[in-house]
Amino acid sequence: MTTKESLIEAFRLYGKAPTDGVTLAELTALLSRRTSQETQLIPANIQTLFADADTGGCGTVPCEQFAAKWARAPLDRALLLQCTFDLVNYDQSGFLDMAEFVALSQGTESIAMQNVFALVDASGESKLLYLSDFVKFNLESGRSLGDADFQMWQSSVWLKLAMTRAPIDRRALLGLTFHWCDVNSDNVLEVHEFLALSKAQDEQTLAMQHSVFTKADTSGDGKLQEDEFVQYNLDTGKALSDFDFAQQCRVWTTLASLRA
Repeated sequence: MTTKESLIEAFRLYGKAPTDGVTLAELTALLSRRTSQETQLIPANIQTLFADADTGGCGTVPCEQFAAKWARAPLDRALLLQCTFDLVNYDQSGFLDMAEFVALSQGTESIAMQNVFALVDASGESKLLYLSDFVKFNLESGRSLGDADFQMWQSSVWLKLAMTRAPIDRRALLGLTFHWCDVNSDNVLEVHEFLALSKAQDEQTLAMQHSVFTKADTSGDGKLQEDEFVQYNLDTGKALSDFDFAQQCRVWTTLASLRA
């Protein structure tokens, strides 16, 4: 039987940390490759596995949650909550302010969300909701729940709110993302900086990334300006939901933080 540890390692080799979310498409690519010599996991089987783990129908499952579910192993609740917070925290600031928190309900339940914010914000002083507050509140309020109910009510509910939250300012989010990637703060991304973000070594991946850089570099000066980065990602992400668009930005910020 596949162990939880081996699945987490497979995710890591695929570029996914236990705190990351994984989509059905990503899971299909990973498991089809991983199990080709072990079992016959066809896409339909993988879709069933994914649906079983995606209890809230969010379309994104934290790697820790999927690994625990499939391997029938105990859930690392703190790790799951860290992933949930990161997926909800679109700008990757490390905190949610009141406006961001209320936006999760599309403004339709602002008073109720403010009351919840006050409960989660243990100090009540900063007016900012940090990861530690979020994890502590959900661990304590979900203490009596089994793992299945915990992932539903302490994680999936938050992800569903994030998927239907009030519209985000994509241009502003991409501006923040660009500055995350610009680790030397010179206001441009040169091709070697761009390629270094993914730490890819194989020629095929590097060639693909070089092609992306060339398309984004509309001025052709070999340097990616902020407006070029923003416009390219706005165009390529046009068909994505705000939730998926934010997760695409999160990939950039995660890579940049690892490189910094």
